[in-house]
Amino acid sequence: MEKQIFAILGGGILVLAIIGVSLRQFGGKDNIFLPPIQEKNSTSSSLVDTLKTSLGSQEEKKLDGKETVEAFLQAISDHKSSEAVGFMAPKAVNGDNQKQAWGVLFNAFKSLIVKSIEPSMAQDWTKSKETYKVTMDVEMKPESANGPIPYYGYEKGSNIRWISVEKIGDTWKVLGINTGP
Repeated sequence: MEKQIFAILGGGILVLAIIGVSLRQFGGKDNIFLPPIQEKNSTSSSLVDTLKTSLGSQEEKKLDGKETVEAFLQAISDHKSSEAVGFMAPKAVNGDNQKQAWGVLFNAFKSLIVKSIEPSMAQDWTKSKETYKVTMDVEMKPESANGPIPYYGYEKGSNIRWISVEKIGDTWKVLGINTGP
């Protein structure tokens, strides 16, 4: 009898956890369970509105490499991890496990405010690959301290990362986020 009660309780807890993750990941910015969205300024918000950064909308207006990086980071800042994963190149999210891992990382950001995006190593750029140096202010959620790498390697405050993008067909996609060029 006790085993059955524990099995029922365990199953109920699992269902609640799945519902919580679903609300968190798919609830959008108006979901009452999400922390308030921090915007850098009105320009970043209007940029996203103008560029229409959702996956379908990315096809409507072809973004260049830098615009793709901007829209990708804005999706993370807006707590839209599924949208952010959608900006990534297929080889960066090869399979559901990798998509989920990126989503977990993106959900670990309490706030992300982009300070600058600059071309990096422009002499190595090709028609289909570019790299940008991004300076951002970051705060991670407290529970991310228990991640595989505490806070996924981000420090509270200013962080610098290099984001590489690749043109696939006529759409730019994010290859990854690196700690060095």
